[in-house]
Amino acid sequence: MTNRKPNKAGERTLFPVEEKIGATLISLVEKLKSLAGPLNRLDKVLRSSHTGPEDYPSPEVLSCLKSARNAWKTHETSMPNNLDEAISATEELLNQERSSLQQRFLEKVSQRGWTVQGNWPEPVVEQVIFVKVDPDRGKAIVNGRSLGSLSLDQLLKAIETERDVLLRKDFDPAKWLVELSRAYDKAKRERALPDGEPIPVFDILAQIVWARQGEKFFRNPSLDNFVAYSVAQFRADLTRTLASEVTDTTDGRRLEISTGSFAKHTIFMYFPTTRHLGSCGRIAFSKKGKL
Repeated sequence: MTNRKPNKAGERTLFPVEEKIGATLISLVEKLKSLAGPLNRLDKVLRSSHTGPEDYPSPEVLSCLKSARNAWKTHETSMPNNLDEAISATEELLNQERSSLQQRFLEKVSQRGWTVQGNWPEPVVEQVIFVKVDPDRGKAIVNGRSLGSLSLDQLLKAIETERDVLLRKDFDPAKWLVELSRAYDKAKRERALPDGEPIPVFDILAQIVWARQGEKFFRNPSLDNFVAYSVAQFRADLTRTLASEVTDTTDGRRLEISTGSFAKHTIFMYFPTTRHLGSCGRIAFSKKGKL
């Protein structure tokens, strides 16, 4: 790939491509412009004409049509050929990019010192950033958010943004475990369940979100006053807590995680203790030593 070179004022800037493709595309664009120019003028004439049949802008319409015909005759052979060449060359370049995308991605990630778990095309970066790459469709998803288009630079920037948000330096696993256990206890009391009974993870997440709302929100429950706590952030906090091996509460209970029956009711995550990806469907706090 070649780098984009600075152009003079008024010149067209094209995406960086191989020189052969670039030359073909520039030639094709110029020919299309020569045809599009008269047609654009014709469209403008017709749209701006509000007169009756007797005042129809025949001279302007005829001039545009003749210009379009001349442009078409000039390029009627070379333009389709340029288009075919551009399509063929771009498909070849796209195939090359697809075949090297995984390697280039891993090299860039390694340069930044990030860890990678899972397998391509769905790697997990830094244990908490879940990526899905679809080279055939030119799409990428980072923690559930679509990037719209597949650009390696854009993908890396999105990962870096997620990393800065999810991996907060002030995160305290012990304090978060207390928050998690309180949410579990609240959900358990509401359902009149016995101690140690596993509870669906999304029910506990809802309790955490509710507990994080301040007085300002309850006085005026608007979007501006709402304190968000995403699934991605919850998953990151849970993963970091497990990685720190802080799983015991001060009252002698231990965090336990089990899978769920249906994928839509679980959170897919990385488990640092086993170094495997799996599902978190239910959470419980049980007395240590009690199965």
